[in-house]
This record gives sequence, structure tokens and C-alpha cells, in this order.
Amino acid sequence: MQRAAHVAWQQVGDGVVVVDLKQHTATAFNDTGALVWIKLGEQTPGEIADHLVKEFGVAPERALADVESFLTGLASLGLIESDP
Repeated sequence: MQRAAHVAWQQVGDGVVVVDLKQHTATAFNDTGALVWIKLGEQTPGEIADHLVKEFGVAPERALADVESFLTGLASLGLIESDP
């Protein structure tokens, strides 16, 4: 998965703000969501989950489930798309 071409984003403190330029909406992510967003397109969901385990002490199975759920939510909002 990768960020959609019609989004702009900025890291703000520990979080991230994502602006959908097509739908004229903004979404803010906390530190956990920001970590996933920043690693998106560079790493697999499993690798991102490994970062959550290290950074936040989450159980590996829970981290992977959370990453996959978060990515599903981002896709439903149109903020990410499949790699070409």
C-alpha cells in the first residue's frame, strides 16, 4: 500500500495531519497512527507492526492486527491505494 497521490501530510509534534485534497477533509493521527503513516510505502505491514512492538510494547499479534485494521480504515477513506 502507498499514500494516495491526492493527499498532503505534515508531521505535527508526535502526530500527523493528513489532508485529502480531493475530498477537502483533514484527518489527524496520534503517535501510533503517525508511525504507521510515516512507514507506509517503505515497509510491509509486518515490519510496521514490529516497530509498534518496539516503540509501544504491544504484543506482536495485536500490533499486526492493529496495523491491518488501520490500513483498511485508511483505504476506506481513500487515503491509501494499492501499489501499482
